[in-house]
Amino acid sequence: MSEQIDRLLQIILMLPQHPQAISAGKIRIKLENQRFKVDTRKVQRDMEDLLAVFENKLICEPYPNYKRRVPNAEFENDKSNRYSWSKEYKELKLVGLNINQALSLRLVNKYLVSLLPKVTIDDLEPLFKEAANVLTHFEKNALSKWQNKIAIVEATQPLIHPVVKPVINDAVGQALLSEKQINITYTRHDSKTNNYSLNPIGLVLRNGSHYLIATKVGTHERRQFALHRIKKIELLEDNPVEQIDNCTLEDCLQDGQMGFNLTGPAAYDMINFVGVFDTITANHLSESKLSKDQRVEKIDDDHYQVSATIKETEQLYWWLLSFGSRVEVKEPQHLRDKMAKTAKAMLDRYVADTYL
Repeated sequence: MSEQIDRLLQIILMLPQHPQAISAGKIRIKLENQRFKVDTRKVQRDMEDLLAVFENKLICEPYPNYKRRVPNAEFENDKSNRYSWSKEYKELKLVGLNINQALSLRLVNKYLVSLLPKVTIDDLEPLFKEAANVLTHFEKNALSKWQNKIAIVEATQPLIHPVVKPVINDAVGQALLSEKQINITYTRHDSKTNNYSLNPIGLVLRNGSHYLIATKVGTHERRQFALHRIKKIELLEDNPVEQIDNCTLEDCLQDGQMGFNLTGPAAYDMINFVGVFDTITANHLSESKLSKDQRVEKIDDDHYQVSATIKETEQLYWWLLSFGSRVEVKEPQHLRDKMAKTAKAMLDRYVADTYL
């Protein structure tokens, strides 16, 4: 199959049904992600060929017309024509879905869609709709009911997750796919705003919030950025990311990058942790261990000593605090002191009440 025929076939599969539409610029990005070498003008020539073949079936909307029809759409700088199949002409499908495929897509849409790049979601949207239709058609089949028999529950207090602007999410996804640098304007925890030039490494979903792991251009300092705090973003299409040894997303996670290092005296220190837990917690830790070298020793019927070599992070500190009086940190001393200081501060907040 020639490259042009292959490219035209991929374009046909991308086109949505009116009133939805896709721009020539967005088609170009999707084709580039599939390793086609194209520019917007070449896409427009391909669309002219398709419009001639699918006369009265394909719709071409100039940018001003589309903007008037969909005034609230995210336009950015893409002022190219928009394309779609007419309402009378169904989107072209090469294959149908069986019930197993439909169930898989339904679960992806329910639980994993927030981790997918926008270009992938756009491609899958017609399949998500088709999957819903298939499962409805086979509603008496036991497999169609499986989606209602499983759930993912967060272990922490449920929170309303922050909203990420679509334009930010799209640009971050495109930067990761194309391995290009970005400039961002970012609001920190203290409400101050900074500008950063970054080499994107990967995207992490943590407790409902999305974090970009990246290094600063030039210094290679590794940082994490909450996507909902990114106020502006610019994709630097002419600037490939700087290649850094041992700096993949997996490397960052292994180093404890998402552990929020605020506790230890140095970045992500390994510590020899020793703590005394109640029986219920000790039994849980016997099943879900802190580390491979963890040891659990019985002190009495109500208390067990747990020892493990682990990274000291703020996440560890929050986790220990969640046990309240059911844990006593023995070692290291600086972590014990911090727990004691926090416990005293908590007591001071309540000590004025009459019941103490």
